[in-house]
Amino acid sequence: MAVFTDGTTFRSTADFDSVGERGYVQISFSIAHTPLYPVPPEVNPVDIANAISAVIQAAGYRRAVFSGPQVEAVLNP
Repeated sequence: MAVFTDGTTFRSTADFDSVGERGYVQISFSIAHTPLYPVPPEVNPVDIANAISAVIQAAGYRRAVFSGPQVEAVLNP
């Protein structure tokens, strides 16, 4: 898995296309870790991207595929 710097913003656009209805939703999120001791569990950006995608798919949108700015890396292909 790619290593993303702290505070990286991930973005996606998902389309909605149904009979007589069209639209889209734009989504972005970022994660910032504060080092603590003992070390808390890491929040995985891939898990968050997949969870957000599942929520919008349940609402009728197409799957959201997020990317980050480092090399326009796809986060959850």
